[in-house]
Amino acid sequence: MLILTKLIDSTAPLPRSVTLLNQLRLDPDRSLGDVIRIVETDPVLSAKILALVNTPFYGVRRKITSISAACVQLGEVTIYSTALIAGIHSSFKFNLEPYGLNEKEFMLNTLMQMNLMNEWIRLAKPAFADELRLAAFLSDIGKIIISQLLIQEKKVEQFKQKLQNNIIESIAEKDTIGATTLQVSALMLQHWGVNEDITKLLQYTNASNRVPDNMKIPVSMMETTRNIWHSWNKKSEEIRQEAIEGYLVFDTDTFYMYEQSLNRVLDKLENIRVS
Repeated sequence: MLILTKLIDSTAPLPRSVTLLNQLRLDPDRSLGDVIRIVETDPVLSAKILALVNTPFYGVRRKITSISAACVQLGEVTIYSTALIAGIHSSFKFNLEPYGLNEKEFMLNTLMQMNLMNEWIRLAKPAFADELRLAAFLSDIGKIIISQLLIQEKKVEQFKQKLQNNIIESIAEKDTIGATTLQVSALMLQHWGVNEDITKLLQYTNASNRVPDNMKIPVSMMETTRNIWHSWNKKSEEIRQEAIEGYLVFDTDTFYMYEQSLNRVLDKLENIRVS
């Protein structure tokens, strides 16, 4: 854990464009135009935004080449999340081989996770809605950092062997490097001064520490959404079954909303597979 903390502490500050977006989020009078102007100043971020909006996930009929059009399509939360992932890229090599993922698969999993949360929020209207959207998108950035540490420490095979032996991913991470993806994600976002409520959501998710009453539903929503991580390559009915079994918010109305949201997301997944 000490090596991991030192690695995070030595991480360079966020690129200026990401810092400006971070500051802009605190401005209640901000507009999407303000966001677009910042994105347009950063060629690397602009390229990632355009690459993302033109993936099958968004199903655009014609290739989008305009930053403003891409930002309108993606929305502020996705732009901000993508900017933070771009910030991770500037400090760490994107090599998720220890998890058996490539960048495209990582982004698809992340987008599907955020999409499920977004659909659920739209119906349930919980507290910390904006923070939940961002937390769902950013909760797995810790994998990028853990992967680099596993490679540096020559522990990749040890880690992969644990996963192959059906050891739960978070336990395998804890056993191998002393911290889980969620813990590392929270540490990284704290290091960069990202919204404190987002880091709290990550810290409380799947953790043993007591959750404050006002965050119990949001944290349960995070835990439920994360229960189906790594399952988007399975058949829809299998995903649905796992997702229903992993439902953690014990409320009939909220469950009905979750089931509706899940069905919409699985329909979207099927459309992506066909495209």
